[in-house]
Amino acid sequence: MIKLKFKEDKYKLNESPQIDDIKYTLYDDNMNPLHQRFKCKDYLNDVIWYETNNNYDKPVFGFTYEKQDYKLIEHDTLYIGLSSDKFDLTNEECRGKLELFLNEAEDKLGFIFSEVELCENGLVIKFSNEWIQAPYLLSIFSLFLRVGLRYEGQEFIEFISNVKPKDGIYGGDDYMMFQARHKLIAIFKYGILPKDSYKKYESAYNAHNNGGIVSLQNERFKKEEVVNV
Repeated sequence: MIKLKFKEDKYKLNESPQIDDIKYTLYDDNMNPLHQRFKCKDYLNDVIWYETNNNYDKPVFGFTYEKQDYKLIEHDTLYIGLSSDKFDLTNEECRGKLELFLNEAEDKLGFIFSEVELCENGLVIKFSNEWIQAPYLLSIFSLFLRVGLRYEGQEFIEFISNVKPKDGIYGGDDYMMFQARHKLIAIFKYGILPKDSYKKYESAYNAHNNGGIVSLQNERFKKEEVVNV
């Protein structure tokens, strides 16, 4: 069983508190970490924006992605690690729930199935670059990486439609799922995948704040605008 490697916390990140305390790390194909761990999933969109636009100059909320020879956007298969300093992800139950949930979503989209591997200190997910072809898709994928850890095999559309925020809690995964529920139904039930591109966003900051599934405008998900990515 491999042990995930992490980079030092070089940058002090401006992150909102995350209820689940799940941290993300993207890896190259030799399982070398490409950046320090972070809890805010929107930093993942920053990484792909930097690579797509070949522009690494401006930090976003304290995070800088340094230019390197390895580029995620040039590979068909990608790797992301999940780890936590609070919760134990290193068990077969977490691995199985997450893989099942991701594969249910990928089956709806016609994407290559992800594979989830148990590690000594977390989980590593091997996934298709189909998930990084639009900012809102990566936003969904990163959200599903957390939500999928508590999936119990319910009918998929019913599950994503019925996640509701807990009373009095603003923010968190349940809140995002609830806010985006109509768009998620449009995508996974009706196959509505609007065109979107990292090139469209003039800065990593803009992609961070406006590229996610919650921020994407509702009018982009009309049935007459069905366009496969």
